[in-house]
Amino acid sequence: MNTEWITDAELKEANEKALKIFDNFYYKAVTAEEIWTEITVNNKFFDVNCWDEGIDHGYENREGAVHCILHRVAVDEFGVRSCDGETFYKLLTIDKNI
Repeated sequence: MNTEWITDAELKEANEKALKIFDNFYYKAVTAEEIWTEITVNNKFFDVNCWDEGIDHGYENREGAVHCILHRVAVDEFGVRSCDGETFYKLLTIDKNI
């Protein structure tokens, strides 16, 4: 995996922020199937995507696989940000069925 888009220190800080977002999603946003949240680390933008895969498979909220992914955000020459859906780190998956 190409890791030039994030340093170890940035990944550590992004992971800490993402885990707070994930905890809120997992424990408090019980009706949400998926959330996207933009974070900033070292003047760089990243998207945190949390989603509950189990809902699509007929499980009650948070009973199936629940994921947290950190995506690279690209900024174009006009300053417009967009998620790079192909450059990411899968931070964690929790599955009560395993």
